[in-house]
Amino acid sequence: MLPLIPIFIGAGGIAALVALLSSDSKKALHPEIKGMLAAAERTGDEQLIVEAALFADREKMPAVAQAIRKRLIGLNVENPNYVHTSPFPSIANDVQWTKFVNCSKAATPHAVTAAFHFGYFLFGVRRLVDLQIMRNPKQITFQGKRVWSGEWIPPWTLKRFLADTAEQYRVLTASVMDYAKRIGVNPILRASLGKIIDGRTVTLSGLLSVCHRAGFAGAQSWVRNAKDRAKFTATSEGFAKCNGIF
Repeated sequence: MLPLIPIFIGAGGIAALVALLSSDSKKALHPEIKGMLAAAERTGDEQLIVEAALFADREKMPAVAQAIRKRLIGLNVENPNYVHTSPFPSIANDVQWTKFVNCSKAATPHAVTAAFHFGYFLFGVRRLVDLQIMRNPKQITFQGKRVWSGEWIPPWTLKRFLADTAEQYRVLTASVMDYAKRIGVNPILRASLGKIIDGRTVTLSGLLSVCHRAGFAGAQSWVRNAKDRAKFTATSEGFAKCNGIF
């Protein structure tokens, strides 16, 4: 059973959850669950969502229980007021991690850019390959530009990834934790911590944002070269927005 997470969503989020569960299910929702969700929608009582998931557990409906919890994670990711649990509390507390998650949001959950970056956090193909969600990366010409493309590893598809905000958040967490470990042992990036770049004292959250947008090799070039910082404006803007959180 997945751990139940604290819930902080309003009636609008609950209404979205009801609609999503109904559209996902091949069968009608259990009357008790449907009633709890309807009451939650009507009253905004978040505890009713908790009870709906627990009821599904008791009735041995693990798929429904998991769907409720997973949808809640996704809805909470979209809610800027929700406080997420930090994956590395020794580095960042829950409030700091939440600020980083929110500053890392660069688009809508269903976004696909001309450069083939996907979702809320605009993951690139090569990073999704690193994280074993895509494979066989290759460069192609798209709208007159060279971009990276690849194959989705089943059961993943583009449609499924864009529809699953909870999974996008899980991938962000895994990606950030990986980058944090690599920064700690990389002489170039580790040495940049505490230094002044473009008038800002570099912190780990700023470097993580640069890694997310530029990749690990790109981040090393970015910290060393003012020309890169001027050229790659989205990376530099992300650094300015996320730096100093932790």
